[in-house]
Amino acid sequence: MRLLARREFARAELRGRLQAWAEPSDDVDGLLDSLQSAGWLSDERAAQSAARRRAGRSGALALAHDLRRRGIAGEAAEAVLGPARDSEPLDARALLRRRFPEPPADAAERARRWRFLQARGFAPESIRAALAGLAAEDDH
Repeated sequence: MRLLARREFARAELRGRLQAWAEPSDDVDGLLDSLQSAGWLSDERAAQSAARRRAGRSGALALAHDLRRRGIAGEAAEAVLGPARDSEPLDARALLRRRFPEPPADAAERARRWRFLQARGFAPESIRAALAGLAAEDDH
């Protein structure tokens, strides 16, 4: 219960943690079933929590990797990945504005910004759109 009080866990993630402490005779899956039926354990809530933590700082690729690592897949993952993909170009542009307030001086600086966004899990199409949007804003 202490683990669940700190943050939302996915079933697979909590199962791994509990099995590390469990005795061979312990029924970890039974416990997880009871927690899930009581509403204390939810892959959907864990996915939403992960998406909120990463919002505005990471792209959909990084979020997808985090969800896979936690054992969240299927509808729970797609429910948060769809909106993350939709908002990704705007999130990338806002992140660039915060991190780099000045427009890029040359191609090397533009490449640096590309790598910055790529390292944070943004898709190439979103990076391209964000850089193009900033360039259009700077021209005005």
